[in-house]
Parts: sequence; structure tokens; C-alpha cells
Amino acid sequence: MKEVNNISQNTYPQESDKTLKAKEKLKQRLSEVEKKVTPEALKKIVLEIHDRINRLALERDVLKNKITLFDNNTNPANTSKKTHALSVRIKKDNEDTFAHLDTLPQTVKRHIITND
Repeated sequence: MKEVNNISQNTYPQESDKTLKAKEKLKQRLSEVEKKVTPEALKKIVLEIHDRINRLALERDVLKNKITLFDNNTNPANTSKKTHALSVRIKKDNEDTFAHLDTLPQTVKRHIITND
């Protein structure tokens, strides 16, 4: 029973000196970076970013009127050939399906179309 428990435990081989050295370097770099991240340093960076944005504002093109995310389909994309062919086919099928409605009374037509 002890062997089964021993096998189920994850045992890793010992790390090489090179791996340990690289790990230590990474830990040192990370701790140096963490020491540099202070509230004062963050405030300074925020101010620098705002200054840069303000400084480059004159060079920036205003695109509000040129590009819109959704323009209510005033400039729709062209319909693909497959979509157009499918649309024509559906319209033709609908015409064939509802062609017999001309012979039915108006109340029955309304019931068939609207399912009221």
C-alpha cells in the first residue's frame, strides 16, 4: 500500500545548477521591477502619458466623421453571389408556395400568413 501512495506523489528530479541560476536571476529581476512599481511612479507615468497625448493631439486626424462603428446600414457591404442566389431562390419558393392564395377568401389568407 505504501508503494501505491509513493507512486501517486509527484516527485520531480533535482534541478540543474544552470536552471537554479536562471531561476534566481528571474526572481531578482522580478523583485527589482516590483520595487520600481510604486504609487508615485504610477502617477508619474500617467502624467507622462497625458502629456504625450496632449502634445500629439495636433498631429492626430479626427476620424469621428470618417469612420463609424455602425452607420445604420447607410453603407452596407455588397451581397455575395451565394447569398444573392439563395435570396432569389427563397423568393421564388415563396411565390410558388403562396400562389394558390389568390383563390382563397381574404380572411383565410390573413389566417394562413399571420397564423392568428
